[in-house]
Amino acid sequence: MARLSQIVSDTPTLLSVCTIMKNEERLLPEFLDSVLPFARDLVLVDTGSTDRSVDLARERGVECHHFEWCDHFSKARNFSLERARGDWILVLDVDDRVLPATFELLFEHLPKTDADALYFPYVSLRFLDWKNTLADVKAVQTRLMVFRNNKGYHYRNPVHEKIDTVIEEMGGSFVLLDSKVYHLGYAEELDQLKADRNRKMILENFRRDPTDPHFLHNYITVIWSADQEVYKHCLQAYEISPTDGKYLAAQRILQWIDGFSIPELPDGKSESYWEEVLLSINPRAAYVHLRRGRKSFERQDIEQSLTQYQLARTGLQFELTSLTERHEILDRLGVLLAMKGRLQEALDCFRELEKYEGRNAGTYHQILKVLFALGQREEFLEEWKCYPSDLMELAEAKRKELLNLLRGASIPEHESLQKEFRIRCGLKIE
Repeated sequence: MARLSQIVSDTPTLLSVCTIMKNEERLLPEFLDSVLPFARDLVLVDTGSTDRSVDLARERGVECHHFEWCDHFSKARNFSLERARGDWILVLDVDDRVLPATFELLFEHLPKTDADALYFPYVSLRFLDWKNTLADVKAVQTRLMVFRNNKGYHYRNPVHEKIDTVIEEMGGSFVLLDSKVYHLGYAEELDQLKADRNRKMILENFRRDPTDPHFLHNYITVIWSADQEVYKHCLQAYEISPTDGKYLAAQRILQWIDGFSIPELPDGKSESYWEEVLLSINPRAAYVHLRRGRKSFERQDIEQSLTQYQLARTGLQFELTSLTERHEILDRLGVLLAMKGRLQEALDCFRELEKYEGRNAGTYHQILKVLFALGQREEFLEEWKCYPSDLMELAEAKRKELLNLLRGASIPEHESLQKEFRIRCGLKIE
């Protein structure tokens, strides 16, 4: 921490943190605690709080800028950007949490990078007690959160505001900084509150202008179901959207087919047609390669499946994927690599999966199997003792498999470890 404080003192104009808020007295104190030691320039914009949020900020010496709310998140964001004085801008919400280690990495990276913007793994957690529940992940995505100031970059869209497309259109370059930012906005009861707020705004915006591409995309998320009306709106969104919106619409069509087992499309177009649309826009389209990997695996074409899952993993870097899709890609790729004898690469996949999901019975089982096959006895023992909290959910066949591996590892204390394992699994002691 002392080293980081010195870095911040030496580069006082390096980074501005821009935040908009409304009625955040519950989460604001901890947010300020986490940000103020590292942000010499915190631009805090209030959009109409009626609780003590503004007073709490002022008590900490933070000036609050007022923005008259107009149902438009991008206008509020851009209002905050105009007031930033740093060379770089980090955009955070009050329900975001950044660890000191991430700030340290950021301050070390920014003076050296040639990129114009940085993506981060953005991890939504299930519980407000986030420091003790980092493994309880609701969703993971990559989000653009840091970009150069004074370049004219700005946000678009009233809801689910984005800046990525603007930076790309202006020729900006991107990198991924592999250090997590945690999000509490969907933790516990906040999930429903935010969903209700967004749903109301989305429906009102769509009724006001159903031909606006962004309003239409948001409306699709509200009506998502097996109804063919969804497909009709996806087609409309594809036709009227710019390139990034066309990509999203085509991907949603494939997800609609998969999610609801749609046998055929009403207009006669095929799945492969929409796959090619996605690939024409982005050759590394993760969802296309995921689908193709699944089909190859079902045909037992291991080589082709491995290739497709590797491409899907590459596409993960800058794409929004669900936690389920990310899990499938990394888990299946780890299995395929292990089948090909590429054990260290398989281990890397399972480690990456654990990094995003936390420790759980599934990755625990896979990691132990790979370490045993690699002959890494000490690492196997160390991993064995790090029991996941959901060990009791491990299938009986997999429990027996791990116990056999423990016996085969020739570990002196294997009997006591076996006993503890059985107790943790809720099994009878033999």
